[in-house]
Amino acid sequence: ITGEPLAPAAAFDPLTGLLAEAPTEKQPPRFDPKTGELIPALPVPAVTPPSTVGTIRMTEQSIIALPRADARRRHSGDAWGVGGGLLGAGAMFVGGIFGLITTYSDPGFLVGVAVGPLPVPLLFSLLPVSVHESPQLEDATPAQRAIYRQTFIAETRILRGRSVFKAESVAVAIGGGLLPLLIFG
Repeated sequence: ITGEPLAPAAAFDPLTGLLAEAPTEKQPPRFDPKTGELIPALPVPAVTPPSTVGTIRMTEQSIIALPRADARRRHSGDAWGVGGGLLGAGAMFVGGIFGLITTYSDPGFLVGVAVGPLPVPLLFSLLPVSVHESPQLEDATPAQRAIYRQTFIAETRILRGRSVFKAESVAVAIGGGLLPLLIFG
């Protein structure tokens, strides 16, 4: 209404909420009204924006979710299951023979068959893991890369153990179904 131009609106970055650029108008110098001395302009503190990768903001949650998704994508559950199932079947056989020899009875054989394959998923989960870093980590800090690496290894080990355990469960179910046929056949 006064005819004076309005001050230009400040532009904010939508990702960080910080000023995208400083106002273009220069502020007039300010003087202390009592002494007449020039009041120096306060320095604007440098604000470090959060870590961004391309246009994606890497929060702690996204750094943890990214390696989990990568580990699931790279995991071949069928291959780990077949290997674990074969090793589990062998461990059941060895456990059954060991139980039969140590107790000279059928319950010892059954206990050996049940206990024999238990360490196999643990052994498979302890195998070394090669970490494939995501291309989204180009601008990540070393701490973020370490979190990615630890989470990728942990998720890969969990997936391996789960696949082997599922395959062993199938082997135990098949073996348990065939055992009465062997005994009564």
